[in-house]
Amino acid sequence: LVAGKTGFLNVPFWLIRAGAFLVGWNLYRWNIRKFSLKQDEEPEGNVWYKKGFKHSAMFLVFFIVTESIMSWDWIMSFDPHWFSTLFGWYVFASMFVSGITVIALVTIYLKSRGHLEFINDSHIHDLAKFMFGISIFWTYLWFSQFMLIWYSNIPEEVTY
Repeated sequence: LVAGKTGFLNVPFWLIRAGAFLVGWNLYRWNIRKFSLKQDEEPEGNVWYKKGFKHSAMFLVFFIVTESIMSWDWIMSFDPHWFSTLFGWYVFASMFVSGITVIALVTIYLKSRGHLEFINDSHIHDLAKFMFGISIFWTYLWFSQFMLIWYSNIPEEVTY
C-alpha cells in the first residue's frame, strides 16, 4: 500500500507542492496588503476594495483546494499507510473553528479594554453561535471518520 503512494509521496514532488502552496498563499498576502495600502492612499474610490474582493474570492477557492492537499501532505504523510477522504475537510473545519474562536476572544478582549464601543452583547452572542455551529460540523466530521474505522474494524487504522 505504501509503495503504491511513492509516486505522490516522494521528496521532490512533496517539496514542489509545498513550495507552490507557500508561494500562492504569500502571493495573496502580498497582493491584499498592497491593495489595502493603496486604498489608504486613495480613500475616495473603491477600486482597490473591488480588486481585493476579487483576489479574495479567487484565493478562497485556491485555499480550499490547497489546504486539503496540504493536510494530506504535511500531516498524513507522517503515517503514509493510513489515509482518509474526510481528513482535508476535518482539518479545514478545525482551522475554521479555531479562527472563529480567536476572533471571539480578541473581540471580547478589545471590548473589555474599551476599543470596540459599537460591539454589543448580541454581536458576541452571534459569534458564539457561529463558533458552536462550526464546532458541531467539526465534531460530525470526526465522528464520521471514527465510525467508519470502528464499523469496518480495520486494525491498521486504530492509531487514528
